[in-house]
Amino acid sequence: MRVLSPHGTLAQGPVGTRLTDGFDVLHLKGDANAEILSVRSVGGAETMKFLGAYIAGPDRNLAAWSQLKGFPPQEAGLGDLKPAKGYLVKPRNQTRLQMGYELLLGYEVIRADKMAARTHIEIVYRVGDKEYLWRQP
Repeated sequence: MRVLSPHGTLAQGPVGTRLTDGFDVLHLKGDANAEILSVRSVGGAETMKFLGAYIAGPDRNLAAWSQLKGFPPQEAGLGDLKPAKGYLVKPRNQTRLQMGYELLLGYEVIRADKMAARTHIEIVYRVGDKEYLWRQP
């Protein structure tokens, strides 16, 4: 998978607020499909609880949404969302307009009086019989 440059977004709200971070788009190189085995959000657990991950496929209307209300998000432009775990990602050259797959990460505010930062995202995926780790700062 291609690693983009480091980036960030600020999220805040009262305790119990749920939101979706959708800034990361997965682009698979090569010719073989990859199965996502796990998605992990690292850092920021002092203030935000990681709720899981969904995938918006390459048939969605927009390239990427940086932040959405609620989790899972309900925007029609995202198309049919699927859980990330077990999702089969096709190589970029086999996707509509080479858009790739939008990774939608869910969070819930558990503490509003402190700031904390997610340091990176980790995805373990399998191509054939080999497993890989993708880390996005």
